[in-house]
Amino acid sequence: MQADTLKLVTLNMGRGFPGFDRMQDFLVKQDADVLLLQDVRGDHLSGFPGVFGPSVHFAPMCRHFFRGGIGWVPVGVAICSRHPLNNLTTRAYVGNPLPIQNLDGTAFDDKGASYATDLERVRATESRLAIFANVRVTGSFSVRVGTTHGVWTPGGKVDDHQRHSMYALRSIMEQELFEGGVMAGDFNAALQGEIASMLGKSGICQCCMPADIVNTVDWAVRGKTGPNLVVDHLYSAFVRVSNVSAHFGVSDHAALTFELQQVPKP
Repeated sequence: MQADTLKLVTLNMGRGFPGFDRMQDFLVKQDADVLLLQDVRGDHLSGFPGVFGPSVHFAPMCRHFFRGGIGWVPVGVAICSRHPLNNLTTRAYVGNPLPIQNLDGTAFDDKGASYATDLERVRATESRLAIFANVRVTGSFSVRVGTTHGVWTPGGKVDDHQRHSMYALRSIMEQELFEGGVMAGDFNAALQGEIASMLGKSGICQCCMPADIVNTVDWAVRGKTGPNLVVDHLYSAFVRVSNVSAHFGVSDHAALTFELQQVPKP
């Protein structure tokens, strides 16, 4: 790969429940420069440094309770890199980065994974964060990258909370990527829907999802069938994104791999 090109992976890790070993194997084999991760456990990041790389920017959105004597564990979004990270920022568009709260308003399925039972309590105890970092590859090649895990709504039906929160996210993306960069993650909104349409009206960030990727929800891993939904998005500002591919059988979301190059400034 050229010295001015980065390989990136974005993946919702589902707190490890879709099968951490499978995700670990995939990430190792990809041998990417940068990982943009959502729904990732803090103890996974610290416990498997060979998977996630030496440079990590992790922001918990709340603590989840895990059975089996594990207890409350921070879960959030992370940027992991084999290259140095600097100019780290954590921006909240729901709640606050601190203090980290214990997630309330949930129950557990038979595998121990939590699901919402009281949406008001969930929203009162979680934050929604966007994190950013500059990845410095060489003295002349440094690029800003970001990730987020967007506001969830039951059945994917847009409500005012999601609408207002994601509008605030668009403003954050424009501020952080003003000089060029990329933002990728699980936006919890269909690419053809209202939220994605609003994000796409940004004067700075452009959606880079290819037309041939029509779904990013891995229904097979979830053990059921469902509609095609592109909820994992990729946005760029003043950089070149290429070779975007979706990989299934990794998590309950498809992993997206892509390459990033700086665009020479005039």
